Amino acid sequence: DQESNEPIKSEARFLVEYFAQDGPGNAPSWSGIFATDAAGRLAITKEALIEGSLEGIMMDTAGYLLFPLGCVRISEVMAPTGYV
Repeated sequence: DQESNEPIKSEARFLVEYFAQDGPGNAPSWSGIFATDAAGRLAITKEALIEGSLEGIMMDTAGYLLFPLGCVRISEVMAPTGYV
């Protein structure tokens, strides 16, 4: 947080959408909602996924999602408590 210089709380939610090479003008090939960790960081991992399916999604050995060539859009859908 810029005003208090404190880390953002872990309550933020982000929509991650993957689009095939056609780009974001079309419907996403995959999407999911992820939560930030206790330090306020967003990691695109199976542990952080709170809504959506991992069916058909590849992951590395650390649990990070791997997307083929295309476009990824990340949008905040819920701010932490006390933020707008």
